[in-house]
Amino acid sequence: MGEGNIVVNELGQVQNTGQTTLNGRYGSKWDITLSGNTSTRPEDYTIEFDIRGVEGQWDPLDLQVYVLTKESEGDYGRGFSIQITNTGEWVHVSRNLSELTIDWWQGTSWNLTNPNWSIEIGGPPWPGSPVEPGQSWTQLWQFDNLKITMVPEPWSGVALALGGIIVTALRRFQRK
Repeated sequence: MGEGNIVVNELGQVQNTGQTTLNGRYGSKWDITLSGNTSTRPEDYTIEFDIRGVEGQWDPLDLQVYVLTKESEGDYGRGFSIQITNTGEWVHVSRNLSELTIDWWQGTSWNLTNPNWSIEIGGPPWPGSPVEPGQSWTQLWQFDNLKITMVPEPWSGVALALGGIIVTALRRFQRK
């Protein structure tokens, strides 16, 4: 778990140089292209990844993860919350898209067959957490091993089972 080929370091410099308390938050949004996503049903998709907190004053850190499709009018989708601590230990996260309950601000009308998706991870959740005047620190979390999976079409399991029966029958026939 973790330490894959491309570990994303999400480094934020949190600071308030003003005279009043401000709400702070930070995160990343990645555009990705999917292929083979033929189902329109959220329950047919799973997102999983590894994440760990490394350093920072926000400990634990509440993050929101959004899975979005990119439409001409904007991004649409849903998200969920996770909490990480700055222990440096990788945590594996896996969610079925039907379990995502936080609405994206532009709308929730996914087009899951669209190949253009975005993943956004950010926190603390809107509007952020208070940062007092004069406070400054580095906040770092790492992200790795993103995988989005669509379950096979219902008939593919039947085809696999039939293929196994045919192979078994052929082997028995060849032995005789």
